Amino acid sequence: MIVTSPTVLRFLKLTQRITCNAAALAVLYFGIYGQTVQPQMLDSFGRISNDDLQARVLLFQQQLANDGSTGFVILDGPKLINHFNQRRIIGCCRFMKLPEENLQFKFANDQDEIKVEFWKIPKGFASATFVPSIPDFKLDLTKPVEMTVSMATDEFCPRYFELDWYAKFLVANPTLHGRAVIDVRGRKEFISRVVRYRKELLGYGVASDRMRYYHRHFHGERDEQFWLIPPKRK
Repeated sequence: MIVTSPTVLRFLKLTQRITCNAAALAVLYFGIYGQTVQPQMLDSFGRISNDDLQARVLLFQQQLANDGSTGFVILDGPKLINHFNQRRIIGCCRFMKLPEENLQFKFANDQDEIKVEFWKIPKGFASATFVPSIPDFKLDLTKPVEMTVSMATDEFCPRYFELDWYAKFLVANPTLHGRAVIDVRGRKEFISRVVRYRKELLGYGVASDRMRYYHRHFHGERDEQFWLIPPKRK
């Protein structure tokens, strides 16, 4: 028979209570904080108008700003549409003067149906599921496609066009040719723009003979169009 002193018994009971309390606190901590450190899908949508996208991007950025989380955007659907939707989201941020460096993009290209998901990724969270992808600019075009949105009536979240972005498609698709349609007041200004665009595109790796430039007048306000032109199929 083992005899234990009252002091030792009190110490054992106190230790037991501390251990139980610590275990309870651990369960509570992981029950509460274990959930908050997980990514959250905040929004999911398909084909929508620009004004609807503006409202969704604004709300998304507000939710990210609450705790400095990273925004993760999953783009699913036809490859070129995914690129366009990324540029629209960037256009939203620039139009509303919102940060864009807190957004990361993943191009899924898994289905024909258009789908965009907005995710909130907490600080310090790491997962192979939420790793931004390197965009694939290779295309299988059967007809010309305009990469700009000339004469568009949309004022919210315009598809943000940049010449270096356009050049990436030409570099990745050697069989495609580019076409620029420029509406300016005079021939001198047209030639000035052509010289500038040729120089910039050459710097991005696009040979001058892959682009054709046209001086035309659009109905309404002046504008520019940049197209990708596939080769003629026999």
